[in-house]
Amino acid sequence: MPDYNISKNEFVKLPTDEIAALTKSLGKPKVGIFIPDGNRRMTLAFTNLNPTGEEFYYENARMTTTHFWENLKAFFNHGLETLFVPLISGNVLERNHKYQQITLKQGLKTIFKDKKWLNFYKENDIRVHIYGNLERLNKNNLTELSDWIEEIQYSTATNQSKHLYYGFLSPKLYGSELAHLSIDFYKKYGREPDYQELVFLYYGEHVAPADFFIMSTKFTGFGALPPLICGQETQLYFLPAPGVMALTNQSYREILYDLLYCRTNSLNDKYSNTSRDDINFLKNYYLNHQSHVFGLGERIGRFWVPVI
Repeated sequence: MPDYNISKNEFVKLPTDEIAALTKSLGKPKVGIFIPDGNRRMTLAFTNLNPTGEEFYYENARMTTTHFWENLKAFFNHGLETLFVPLISGNVLERNHKYQQITLKQGLKTIFKDKKWLNFYKENDIRVHIYGNLERLNKNNLTELSDWIEEIQYSTATNQSKHLYYGFLSPKLYGSELAHLSIDFYKKYGREPDYQELVFLYYGEHVAPADFFIMSTKFTGFGALPPLICGQETQLYFLPAPGVMALTNQSYREILYDLLYCRTNSLNDKYSNTSRDDINFLKNYYLNHQSHVFGLGERIGRFWVPVI
């Protein structure tokens, strides 16, 4: 069991391998979901490039993949076994030609073809999986991506200790692919699939429910959000800055501390031994925050940002 007397300041300063050993001993977290929102606003904010020029779109791909490399190291170095990453949602295919042909292709080519990334998957024993609706890629001049996907899944197939699921597109009617799988199963077996069977049908193997879901200010990854694995035990975390730059070793350690020490499940008699002071504190907390809303923001020029 973890030492519940440790403070967050102490926890975030622990050696990485010590935190990884702790998460493995507790068996939590095992599965996470992260939306790497590396948007064009980030590139606009940190460069002086013309936002309509080709150099801007190449730099957007470079910045995003550079940050994303660090994101993956933070997750896996701290003991996570399985990570789901929605990469492309349907609205991405509606963006301008330069974004699709430069930023999108260059970014995906990096994480699927670059030697540095291929070595990363191999050295960390990471198996890459793909989920979503890949048929739409061929209809949007992204035929190379289908080949890259096939190659990366083949080249990492023997890796076993860690799993990385990249999500691509879902039908406009969210969940329709699950309905089709259920119908096909019913036709074959004369009954509806149970939860585990449906998970296996969709992913080709069994996947445990997600322990956490991390997103940033804009829910751009919803179209590729992994079905079936978000449940009542999935804890939500929101990053005010674009996800790829906001998810760091420091911020992930703070999330882990909250997950392991603050949100951990209590005993079944969690109310019976509650002190009157704690109850009064809870009452005052509810009253003080009765009219507060998470997710509100303000305008900065043409941009919306969350109020912290």
